[in-house]
Amino acid sequence: RGYQLGLTRLGLEYDPQLVVHLPDINYALAVSTTMQMIQSTNPPDAFFACSDVFAAAVIRGAKLCGYEVPGDFPVVGFDNTDLTSITVPSITTVNQPRLQMGFTACEMLIERLQTPQAPVRQVFMDTELIVRESTIDIAGVTNRISRSVPDNHSHIVQVERLELPPSGAQTDKIKY
Repeated sequence: RGYQLGLTRLGLEYDPQLVVHLPDINYALAVSTTMQMIQSTNPPDAFFACSDVFAAAVIRGAKLCGYEVPGDFPVVGFDNTDLTSITVPSITTVNQPRLQMGFTACEMLIERLQTPQAPVRQVFMDTELIVRESTIDIAGVTNRISRSVPDNHSHIVQVERLELPPSGAQTDKIKY
C-alpha cells in the first residue's frame, strides 16, 4: 500500500506487473525472477525488496545479466541484516527496530494469553533508511536513464511477501 501511495504522490501510475510476490524468501527464485524482469520489454529502473536476501538476489541477477548496481539498477533492501554490509555493493536498507519488535511481540503474546478475547491490534514502529552503495541519489537516477521509458516515468519494483493484518485490527503507533 505504501508503494502505491508513493507512486500516486509522484503522479505515477501503479503497474501490478512490476510488483512480484514470491511464496517465501528464496534466493535462487528471486535471482531468476530478477533476471526475467530485467530482460523483459519493460524492465524496471530500480528495485525495492522486502528483505535483504531479496535485495542481494537482485544484485546477483543484475550482474548475471551484465548490469551494474547501482549504475543500471539501484537496489534497496529491508531488514538491515549483516548481509547488507558483506555484499558488493553494500545494500541500502531499511533498518527495523528488532529489539523493540521482539519486546513488543512478547508483551502482546502475554496480553493475549491473559485476555484471549482482547481485540487484535496492529503496532507500527519507526524505521530508518541506511544508505549504502547499492543506491544513488534521485538526480543520479534521473540522469542515468538511457533506455526509452513511456511518458518519461521511471518504474520502481517492489518485491514483497504479502502479509495482511486481520480485518478490523486496532492500530497502535509506537515511537522508537
